[in-house]
Amino acid sequence: MKIVLNKIEKIVTENSVKISCLIEAENASPYTIWYEVQKDFGMYLCDDRADAFLVGLLPYFMAHSNVNDIAEVFIKSPISEKLYYQLVTYYIPTVASSTEMFKPIVIHPSSCVSSLLGSENGVGTGISGGVDSFYTAYKHLNTDMLQYNITHGVYYNTGMFGGFDGAGEQLLLNRAKSICKELNIIFLSISSNICTDIYKMLHAAIISPMFMSFTLALQKLFHVYYHSSETPFSMFVIDEHNSESYDLLNVHCFSTESLTFYSAGGEINRIGKLKYLNNYELVKNELVVCPGNSMKSSRFNNCSKCAKCTYTMLGLDALGILNNFSHVFDVDLFYKNKNYYLGYIFFKGKKYMFIKEILLAYKNRGVFLGLIPRIYGICKIIKNGFRRSGHFAKLYRP
Repeated sequence: MKIVLNKIEKIVTENSVKISCLIEAENASPYTIWYEVQKDFGMYLCDDRADAFLVGLLPYFMAHSNVNDIAEVFIKSPISEKLYYQLVTYYIPTVASSTEMFKPIVIHPSSCVSSLLGSENGVGTGISGGVDSFYTAYKHLNTDMLQYNITHGVYYNTGMFGGFDGAGEQLLLNRAKSICKELNIIFLSISSNICTDIYKMLHAAIISPMFMSFTLALQKLFHVYYHSSETPFSMFVIDEHNSESYDLLNVHCFSTESLTFYSAGGEINRIGKLKYLNNYELVKNELVVCPGNSMKSSRFNNCSKCAKCTYTMLGLDALGILNNFSHVFDVDLFYKNKNYYLGYIFFKGKKYMFIKEILLAYKNRGVFLGLIPRIYGICKIIKNGFRRSGHFAKLYRP
């Protein structure tokens, strides 16, 4: 199967700058992928290297390759030599040999370039208002290592919350902008149709390479970028359903001569992050872990019912600090139905990433969970068809 990434085009309008690439494949209609920023940041869009397009589409190409008909990707714009070396030597062989979903591909660049892009030495991270994002931001503000201090906060507009200019995306964008103002860092937003047109949903299987591709489009701005990862380094595993579980490999292999990615937050577990963030009033007022689940007036609110809200509230309760976050969670609902929430621990089981640390935090406080939460957990397992994990999550294919 032959795939061609044509030369990158830069499109300048009155308010924005966009880079786009026409992709052509055998037995398929051509499609165009683009990245777009406000005109003030247009000078930083990288139109002379195809790094962003290649990394962003890697899961798609590898998922549609076949051992009997290996996808061959021909790239008509240059790519970074370091990126090419890391992909073909480490990333593609490792992921392809460790998963069922992803197969090997062959990359044919028109040329490889090792020269620096001459960035503005910006240091960035994504701003979402979540636990991992806030932890990364506060850990890298005003440190003694000046070249590693965050200068920019980025909002990724994927168009998945009501369209690129839809109410959902604008609420999330405005939240990120407000957080950046409070943190005294520069805010920018970058949009791309890669999720709406290719991946169709924000899924863990593709989320790391997809989001890092946004940053690679801005290599002329950043020399360091902190990709906030939810998975501690100690839990590294090549899991085809969760690209964040092997972010140590991702950040190494997606870095270039000009841009270094770091898997920020991998040195600590989620309980440790929550304990750390309890020191910051902004987090207590703005933390959001389930964007899109509950939208009221001019802000997103945590629904306090979904899985993400549940294990976050359990973690805060296990630390004895849930009341400090009453502005962003329905704490009264939690305490009225505490046994139901605690049942989630037994529904998911100790193999689930966050459960073991939540149990340990309760134990360290001398809290015994008792029989009733176990009964709630068992009932939920039965109701869920004896499945403890998301059934549909494992059916996803790029």
